[in-house]
Amino acid sequence: MFHSMFITFCILIASLHQAAGQDSVVTKGGILDGEYDLLGKAAIEKTEWSLAIEYHKPEYRPRTNIEVVIDVDRWLDSTNISSRPAQVRLEREILLRQRDGVKRIFSNWTLAGGELAAFLYDRGLDVPARFATKGGALSLIVTGLASENVFNTLRSTPRQRASKVLQSIVLPSLRYLVSAKLDSEISRIGICVLYGSKDFAEEDAMNLKAEMLGFVAPSDLCTKYIAGEITEDELVNAADIYLSDRDSSFDVKKIKLVLE
Repeated sequence: MFHSMFITFCILIASLHQAAGQDSVVTKGGILDGEYDLLGKAAIEKTEWSLAIEYHKPEYRPRTNIEVVIDVDRWLDSTNISSRPAQVRLEREILLRQRDGVKRIFSNWTLAGGELAAFLYDRGLDVPARFATKGGALSLIVTGLASENVFNTLRSTPRQRASKVLQSIVLPSLRYLVSAKLDSEISRIGICVLYGSKDFAEEDAMNLKAEMLGFVAPSDLCTKYIAGEITEDELVNAADIYLSDRDSSFDVKKIKLVLE
């Protein structure tokens, strides 16, 4: 009960933090969040990462790729949606159109950076395939990809950690989205990864904290990257990259990363 109330409180705080977002777009059927706004809400999953990875709460455990496929069908076949927020209902309408492609993504997504692929999300509200807009283009963003990697803050800065996650998890995982042959309605694709950081010299139980890296890029460039037609530097330079580090609460900032 306490954890449920805490998650609800965190969602409210994050919504207030993102209220000033400027990228929301009116589409047929309602207002779809901009990428920045959606990633701000996705930062809530930093709390779920802590509950699942740090505190090992079974009710918050990450789901396997096959469980996500099952939950996509369960969510889309549900008829009890009238009371859900307008944003949730609008994303569900898009997911209905993209059902087959989204299921192909998760059906094949077995690994993420050498770990078994695992996803954090609220099974009662959504699935980790979210939709947003930027400049009128529709984006599909996979959220809640959970890594058990914990980086030493004594040896890395937030951007250095983000760069490592980008190169070891995000870029290799783009092949799952590209190979799914998504509908042309999707112009941009992205991934959000959750991971940990701590000061390894400290024993404080509150020292371990979650961070989130978000990456979104044009679909055609991701396809060219996976095909070996452009370099990772070219793709990263054209992408939008967002970070919510250990000291950012649920705030998200857009950053530039230089690959090492």
